[in-house]
Amino acid sequence: MTAKIFILSILLAMPVDVYAAEAEIPPVPPPVIDIELPAIFTDTQPIPLPPVVAKPAESNQPPAEILPYQMEVGSSYSKLSNGFADWSSYYVNAEMKLAGRNNIYGSMRQENRHSKNDTELMGGFYEPIDSNFTAVIEGSMSPEHHFLPSRTFLGEVEYSGPSGWAGEVGMRHVEYNLAELNVLLLNAERSWSNYRVAYTRFQGFLLGRGSTNSSQVQAAKYYGDHNWYGITVSNGTELETLPDSQVLSSHVRAIVFSGLHWLKPRFGLAYAIGNYHQGNFYIRNGIQLGLRQQF
Repeated sequence: MTAKIFILSILLAMPVDVYAAEAEIPPVPPPVIDIELPAIFTDTQPIPLPPVVAKPAESNQPPAEILPYQMEVGSSYSKLSNGFADWSSYYVNAEMKLAGRNNIYGSMRQENRHSKNDTELMGGFYEPIDSNFTAVIEGSMSPEHHFLPSRTFLGEVEYSGPSGWAGEVGMRHVEYNLAELNVLLLNAERSWSNYRVAYTRFQGFLLGRGSTNSSQVQAAKYYGDHNWYGITVSNGTELETLPDSQVLSSHVRAIVFSGLHWLKPRFGLAYAIGNYHQGNFYIRNGIQLGLRQQF
């Protein structure tokens, strides 16, 4: 199931537009505060390993061991169109795998957007209910919260069934400076051999101001020992709030290529490159790299 520790790993961007000529004054972007859906929509999810990953027939080597402690350090660079300032981020993620499918995870990231800086702290845990169901509880907070949520809460139940079928249902509550948002998520997925496909539906409710809806499709291929690469395509609507409290809805679409390759048994490289269209406001494209260590 989805390893939410890496939820934050993939905030991407790199524009298709070219800035105005040096002699010209670049356009001043409108003072928009993004009311984004949670990272589960706007940021690509890492694609988890299926229960059993098939090994190449010609290989007689045992699979590499996944150790109980993992940490990832990385950064991303983003460039936006229409005169918006570049974005960048730095992050540290950590996860501890306990006995019986119990997991504890957390992260810290610093984001630079629209020439402002926000820090976010996030933590959560997995708690098995029985052999098929797992509960997930997660929360985050941002001390500055210029553009990130001041705090979020997630409650989710994940199901792992026979023949590689799985699913999840959850609700995330998000609090921004000017609005509060609840997002319902429904997911269905299937893993077989070295492949995984998943579909997720998001329904967002901006309290007292309207709603959004979006969809996300993922496909991934696994190779070697716990390596993978995949593609995520997202399409839907988001709500944005202007300083005068006017709420606007914009169409958002994104495509992201991402993966993880273990360079050595204890060191891996996480990578992603993606393109996002945020309505008529801007286009952003970018790249993110992270170094993961397990011990």
